[in-house]
Amino acid sequence: MLSQAGKGMLIKGVLQSIPTYAMGVFRLPEGVMRDIQSLCADFWWHNRGHRKVHWIAWDKLCARSVEDGLGFREFRAFNQAMLAKQCWRVFMNPHSLLGWLLKARYFPHSSFLDAPLSLRPSLTWRSLLSARPLMLAGIRWRVGSGRSIKVWASPWIPRPSPSVRSRQWLQMIQTSLFLL
Repeated sequence: MLSQAGKGMLIKGVLQSIPTYAMGVFRLPEGVMRDIQSLCADFWWHNRGHRKVHWIAWDKLCARSVEDGLGFREFRAFNQAMLAKQCWRVFMNPHSLLGWLLKARYFPHSSFLDAPLSLRPSLTWRSLLSARPLMLAGIRWRVGSGRSIKVWASPWIPRPSPSVRSRQWLQMIQTSLFLL
């Protein structure tokens, strides 16, 4: 029989670490994440083969220990974080094998930030694009020369961004026109 501390270590060290690689490459289906969470919760509350009542909700057990939780992973957030990390890797290392391959296939004429979903995207590409908003929420632009920044489309000014009444000529304007 394991103590609660032993069960906690097994959940964190084994059950929650098994899908880590897949979570860094694919957005796992909600059903799979629910099943893994259910396995972890059942293992936590079972005692000698007997089912026990789940006295505390799983999201409270996932809270950090300083917030009176046990620090178990919340799978949806962890999956999004792992995919956002891959987005960051593709964005920061465009000449890596992965960056080169994705650029050639999905965004040959734009940057990763402007890449569309495209026709018949792979599961990996759809997964990365689902996490791109999380990555974008955490980055800040450094203008530099301004040649690659679109004045009205790129988030180079903190919110709220400027608005325009006529959008006919917007695609042609670059930020570099305004810099000295």
